[in-house]
Amino acid sequence: MQILIRQATIDDKKAIWDFIEVAYGDHAKEKIPVRWNWQFYDHPLTNKSQKALPIYIAIKDGHIVGQLCAIQIYMKIGEEIYPAVAGCDFIVLPECR
Repeated sequence: MQILIRQATIDDKKAIWDFIEVAYGDHAKEKIPVRWNWQFYDHPLTNKSQKALPIYIAIKDGHIVGQLCAIQIYMKIGEEIYPAVAGCDFIVLPECR
């Protein structure tokens, strides 16, 4: 079983949404489209001039079988504020666990 892991781009959106529908079934509507668009594309800290998303996908036989996402945030340490990310939405299909 060879799996490719790469950073997703906006061009992967349909494939990611298809993956989420498989992974979540009837609960997919809680993840897509509104929440997903806000978290990963319309988020105020997302740089829309880049096609890359804060999502890494695992691909097997041309299909997404897993993902790891991040939400861009700012973190205050002492008096300084730094850009950072918070991990979220780590999903792996049961057959690939």
